[in-house]
Amino acid sequence: MADASGLRAFEGGYSNEKVCAVAEGLEQHLAPGEHIRVLAPAWRKERRAKHPLLLVLTDRRLAAFDGSASLVDEVSHDRGATYTYTPEKYGNWLEVTVSGASHVYRRVFPPREGLRILRLATGQYSTDKRGLLPEGFPPESDEPLINVLHDDKLSLWKDGHTIHLYHDRIVAGGSGEHLPFGSGPVRATVDTAGNIAATRGRNLAAKGAATAVTGALGALLVGNARVQTIDARMLWLLVEAPKWTFTRPYSPDRQPVVARFAQTINSVASQYLAEEARVPVENRQNTVAADAQEQYLSGQGDATGRLRDLADLRNDGIITEEDFDREKLRLLREI
Repeated sequence: MADASGLRAFEGGYSNEKVCAVAEGLEQHLAPGEHIRVLAPAWRKERRAKHPLLLVLTDRRLAAFDGSASLVDEVSHDRGATYTYTPEKYGNWLEVTVSGASHVYRRVFPPREGLRILRLATGQYSTDKRGLLPEGFPPESDEPLINVLHDDKLSLWKDGHTIHLYHDRIVAGGSGEHLPFGSGPVRATVDTAGNIAATRGRNLAAKGAATAVTGALGALLVGNARVQTIDARMLWLLVEAPKWTFTRPYSPDRQPVVARFAQTINSVASQYLAEEARVPVENRQNTVAADAQEQYLSGQGDATGRLRDLADLRNDGIITEEDFDREKLRLLREI
């Protein structure tokens, strides 16, 4: 099942349930081994469309599905399509032209995903904002968006106010800098700076009216000091990695949302670090197994050494126990 967590992360009604349901059922529409890279809702060029489409970029094609999971458009990467991305104040356009025919999608959401479709489909990347990526690190994440953090509903259309979380990095709103995981532990925390001030003020207009009506007693009873609470605090998101640090202020009323986002960053970054640590171990194991298999099949070494190689092949699951017993008997005859 495709991960639709990024589609469900949007507030303000942009998380369309039909689109999410289509995304979660995409497996039946994919070829074996086909890898999903981007999931993004979008609308047809015609403004009469009531429901969004789901744009799905894979390593083989760009496809568009409607709310009933029917395939609407499809463009294979091997057809030499031309991609054009046009940002607007509160929206964008993504146009895909192939064999003289154009497929136009508006309001690809969030806007950065429309630009990411263009970059991943064409392989055109700028080095700007990617100075912190280590050598060999992909210029764009090859997995769907996991989560976003924004200031308000309108800021979803402004990348400068939105932080995008992917499986291997966050892309900072404002600077647009790519901040990679993998160089070591990543820790996201939320803290509050400042204070809450209480001030007192008198309503002179109310006092004057009360005096005119009730005399001096009204001045004592009406329009007395009122306590006003001014929240001067600022909520801060702090994300620290061995080679970079990111901070961003938010309104205190965003505390639950920002705290959940920080927890998601910690979880995703830890998972990525664990996967990166496991890959070299698996590669080493595969290399050892391959060397043992090559040496055994080539007949190099004495019979005792070949028996050890044969045991390694069995222990690594490359050959069965029956294969091991049969070959062991044959080798023992040679000793």
